[in-house]
Amino acid sequence: MIQAFYTGLSGMTTFSRGLDVISNNIANMNTYGYRGRDLVFQSMLGSDGYGIGPNVTGQSIRHEAGTIDRTGQDMDMALSGNGYFILQDDDENLFYTRAGQFVFDEDDVVVDKATGFKVMGLDESGNLSTIDVSHLSL
Repeated sequence: MIQAFYTGLSGMTTFSRGLDVISNNIANMNTYGYRGRDLVFQSMLGSDGYGIGPNVTGQSIRHEAGTIDRTGQDMDMALSGNGYFILQDDDENLFYTRAGQFVFDEDDVVVDKATGFKVMGLDESGNLSTIDVSHLSL
């Protein structure tokens, strides 16, 4: 009898975690570049081989392309297909995003609008470098 209680409890806990993921997906559905998530479930088996409830083993990120909309902003970019934009913070840590809302900073370097991180590109040698247009006469 007590095993039925634990089986029901594991089901409710798993269901609650699923609702958290769904709520987060809904809350971010209009966030540019947001990738939805799904839970990965596994059935737990007792020592006797009978099922004793579900368990969450992880989350997966949806990688399919989202909708591409016109924003009217010249520096907004979108990726079609695979890939990410590469951003770098002041400590030279790299971050990857599919959100392409960029602006020029005061030094004419392309940065992410939300974080201020520098947008990286490949230079003529194939190395990652910032996209700096200060030397161009616009």
